[in-house]
Amino acid sequence: MARPPRPESFDCRDCGSTVRSVDVPVNFGRRCRACFNFKHAKIQRAAMATPGGRERAREANRKNYERVRNGIPPHKDRMTNEAKRARSSAASRNWFKNNVALRRAARRKWNRTERGRLSALLRSHVRRARIKATATLTVDEWTDILRRSGGLCFYCRERRRLTMDHVTPIALGGAHAAWNIVAACWPCNSSKGAKRYLLL
Repeated sequence: MARPPRPESFDCRDCGSTVRSVDVPVNFGRRCRACFNFKHAKIQRAAMATPGGRERAREANRKNYERVRNGIPPHKDRMTNEAKRARSSAASRNWFKNNVALRRAARRKWNRTERGRLSALLRSHVRRARIKATATLTVDEWTDILRRSGGLCFYCRERRRLTMDHVTPIALGGAHAAWNIVAACWPCNSSKGAKRYLLL
C-alpha cells in the first residue's frame, strides 16, 4: 500500500507552530525540530536515570564510535524486518506450546462473555452451512466406516469412543462425504483441529 503524500506544512502536535514538511524528517512524528529534540532528550534522561543506564549509554556510544572509525555505518548490524518477524514467530510458538493451561483458561473466560458466545454461535452456523452444501454422507456409510475401523482410532490406533473427523477440514474446503471422513477418538480429533492430515 502506497504511503499518502506528505502535506506541504503541518501544525506541531506539541507546541502548535506551523512547520514546513521539507524542514523535518518523516520520523519526527508531526513535531517541529525543537519539540522532537526536547522529547528525545527527555527520554534519554529517563533512560540514564535507571540503574546502569549511564554505563549502557557509554557502551553504546563506544561501539558506534568504533564502527564509524572502521568505516561501518552506525547500527548496520541491526536485525532485518524478516529476522525480527522470524524471532517473534518463534517466541509466539514457544509461548503457545508452553502455556496450554493458560490458553484454555483464557478461552473459557472468553466463551463466557457475550461476544464469545456470539462468536461461537456464528462459527457453528457457518460450519453447518458448509456441511449442508457438501453433505453426501449417509447413515449407512458412517456405520460402515465405524465397522471397518474395528473400534480403533484412525490416528492413535487405540480403542476409545469414536467421533467423526474430516481428513480435510470443513474450514479448509473439505467435503462432508464418506471419502473424507474417518473415525477418530475425541483427543485426536480435537488436537488435529482445522489442520489437514496427509494420507501416505
